[in-house]
Amino acid sequence: MSSVEGIMNLVKQLKLDIATEIKEHKVDARSLRKLEESVSYLDDMMNSLDQIKCGTGTNMKEKKNE
Repeated sequence: MSSVEGIMNLVKQLKLDIATEIKEHKVDARSLRKLEESVSYLDDMMNSLDQIKCGTGTNMKEKKNE
């Protein structure tokens, strides 16, 4: 397993943990919003990792220059 795949598995587990936390515990609106933001961030991370894994990611230097 490559390191990218390992990280992707960790991100998937974090998303599952957050979903479980939301389902099993009543959370206030502020906490729910923060959890939803975390899931959104994790989704973005998964997309980036998938691009890296497939070799289609943008070079960070190129991104900074845009």
